[in-house]
Amino acid sequence: MPETQHAPPAVEIRGLWKRYGLPIPRWFSGLVQRLCPRSERTDTLPWALQDLNLTIRKGENLGVIGRNGAGKSTLLKILAGVSPATRGDVRIRGRVFPMIELQAGIHPDLTGRENIELLGAVMGYGPREMAGRYDAIAEFSELADWLERPVRMYSSGMQARLAFSVAINTDADILLIDEILGVGDYSFQKKCIEKLEQSRLSSDITLVFVSHNPYQVQRLCDRVLVLDKGRQAHLADAADTLRLYFSNGAENIETENEQGQLPLPPFEQRDGSGDLRITAIETLAGEDGQSRSLLTGGAATFRMHYVVDKAVRSPNFGVRIFDSQSTCLLSFNMNDPDPNLSLGPEGFVDCRIDSLPLLPGEYMLQVKVAGPELLDFIQSSPRVRVSATPDTLMSHGGLGVLYCPVSWHFSHDLHTASDSK
Repeated sequence: MPETQHAPPAVEIRGLWKRYGLPIPRWFSGLVQRLCPRSERTDTLPWALQDLNLTIRKGENLGVIGRNGAGKSTLLKILAGVSPATRGDVRIRGRVFPMIELQAGIHPDLTGRENIELLGAVMGYGPREMAGRYDAIAEFSELADWLERPVRMYSSGMQARLAFSVAINTDADILLIDEILGVGDYSFQKKCIEKLEQSRLSSDITLVFVSHNPYQVQRLCDRVLVLDKGRQAHLADAADTLRLYFSNGAENIETENEQGQLPLPPFEQRDGSGDLRITAIETLAGEDGQSRSLLTGGAATFRMHYVVDKAVRSPNFGVRIFDSQSTCLLSFNMNDPDPNLSLGPEGFVDCRIDSLPLLPGEYMLQVKVAGPELLDFIQSSPRVRVSATPDTLMSHGGLGVLYCPVSWHFSHDLHTASDSK
């Protein structure tokens, strides 16, 4: 980890407040309120950011986390200069490359090559300077002949490749990244993370990184800022902040989803005969199934409620769990469905996992029910959230895909230093 505490400031934020809506003087707002009592007053709109004070030093990597609506994206937009602050002072020292929206700065009718020149021009580089960087950008992006085609033909992952390749090869002093690394294939994400790690070790780039992936944050960032309803809830070392954040994760998830029930797509949007339909999926946690908050390493149950249109014999239920990149992490099927089992008009079936091996994050659930033919198929449900206790989070080490508790054993008795004297 680079030593940045004595480096000069790259970003200074003092007394930052942000409220969306037109800024209206108090005297005019009062006049409007008297003339139009039912009109909405801008001074009663909620604050997106409230009294934020922060210094980010050159070469430092700052992670920003928090629940949806906490103000993370708003902060990056202000740092990028695309959204003005309502009050306060923001000072930026260096060349900024914002990756806060996939389409930001990219013209769909231009080719990849032309967009490289356009993005370079936004950063102050002329066509000749960008031509000297083109080969490095093309090689990193791995887009090859696609760079001669209009960007409107690109997938979202290809657009992310283009934007990141330009950002990392144009000597930006400050990189602003808002979840864009969650787009695209896993191999390119890995390549981007490794490139950012190299920059972190050499203290070349100051990074402000917004992500819901705690292990990317812990791997890349020196400090982590937690925002809560626009306020600075916590700012400290990455490991300590994530441990504190996830120790309160169960309470947060309870608030977000008190019923523990996942909204499902309507029947007409699913495949299958419809002789059996899943009507609801509940997430139950803990040995007694009373908690709704799924925890890494804890017991977890997916309860699938169903209705039967006509007699169904020997149904086979299957559950798959995917990460944000559509990679299947876990897959469960009934090994030997009972050939004599006949389901009634309604009921439920539980898929219980004694020790959930998923790290903290958000996952997609897929459910399939088949007999001799496909009965019902839920391609993907809304996201299932998993939290972790502080001890679980820190014992894992911060990297990897799945959680697996281990024990360590030495081949001989251990002695302390005092014993050997």
